[in-house]
Amino acid sequence: MKVRNLATGQWSHSLLVLFLYVLPFLVSGCGSTGVTTPTPGGQGTPSVSVSPSSLSFTNVTVGTSSSQTVTVTNSGTADLVVSSVTLAGAGFSMSPLTFPLTITAGSSHTVTVTFSPQAAGTVNGTATITSNASATPTVVAVQGTGVSPTVATLNVSPSTVSFGKLVVGNSSSQNLTLSNPSSVNVSVSGITVSGAGFSSNVQTPFTVAAGTSSAVAVLFQPQAAGSVTGSISVASSATNSPASASLSGTGTIQHSVDLSWNASTTATVAGYNVYRAPQSGGPYQILNSALQSLAFTDSTVQSGTTYFYVVTAVDSSGTESSFSAEASAAIPTP
Repeated sequence: MKVRNLATGQWSHSLLVLFLYVLPFLVSGCGSTGVTTPTPGGQGTPSVSVSPSSLSFTNVTVGTSSSQTVTVTNSGTADLVVSSVTLAGAGFSMSPLTFPLTITAGSSHTVTVTFSPQAAGTVNGTATITSNASATPTVVAVQGTGVSPTVATLNVSPSTVSFGKLVVGNSSSQNLTLSNPSSVNVSVSGITVSGAGFSSNVQTPFTVAAGTSSAVAVLFQPQAAGSVTGSISVASSATNSPASASLSGTGTIQHSVDLSWNASTTATVAGYNVYRAPQSGGPYQILNSALQSLAFTDSTVQSGTTYFYVVTAVDSSGTESSFSAEASAAIPTP
C-alpha cells in the first residue's frame, strides 16, 4: 500500500496487516437446533380445577342413594394426567374411572359421586384427586346426612264394632275408618274377616294417601240364633300392619204373637183396635193403623219379653168400647 509523506511530498510503501476476529455463535439446547425441548403433550404446563369445590348430600333416606357430579377442568396448556381419585367416608362411591385419565388442555371430565347412607347421621369425607399438576393433590370436601325412613302407620277405628241383636236372615252394615297420620302413602294389600256372618266386600289393593282416611264397610248377617264374635284384619305397607278390630253380634229369631177374639154382639161394629203394654194393666198403646177384623199378628216383639194385649170394638159411628179382658204372651229367648 502506498503512503505519501505530506511534509516532504514523497511516497513510500508500508504493509497493513488486518486481523479479523471471528465471534463464534453460542449454541445451547438439544444438539445445535436451538429449540427448547417440549413438555409431554405439548408446550406449557397443566392446571387442575374442580367445580363445585365441595359436595353436600342432605337428608338422604337410609336404604336409598343420591348422586351429584364434580367437573375436573384442565385450564393449563399441557395434558393433565390424573393418576387416581380416592374417596374417603362411609357410604360414598363414584362412577368407575380408568387410570391414568388424560384431560387435554382446555378440556374437562365429569365424575359422579354417590352417597348411600348406611345409618342415620352425618358423614364427612373427601375426594382426593392426584395428577401431574403442580397443585396436587386436589381435595374436594364431601358431606352426607342420612335420615331414618319415614314410619308409615295405619290406624283402624273403632277398635270394637258391635252389631247388637239382628234377626236371622237380615243384615246390617257398619263402617270402620282407616286413617293414615303419617307423611307417606300406605298401600292396603288385603282385608280378612273372620266370624260366622261377618264379611266385607271392599276390593284390594287400594291406597290411603298421607294424612287422609278411608272407610271400610263391614256386614253382619247372622246365620243362626245366638251370639257371634269375629275380627277384621287389614294388611298394608304400614309398619304396624296388620291393623285389626274385633266384631260382635247376636242373631235372633223373628218371633210374633198371633191374636184372635170373638166377635162383638153389637150389630153396628165396624172393626176392632188392638193394644199392647209391657206390663199388666197398661198403659196400652195401639198397634194397628186400620180397624181389624177378628185377628191380628204382632211381629214387633222382642225375645225374652212378656207383652199384655187388650182389644176394643169400634162401631160405625166411631164410638169405641172399653178394653176387653187382658191376654199375655211371653216371647222365648232367642
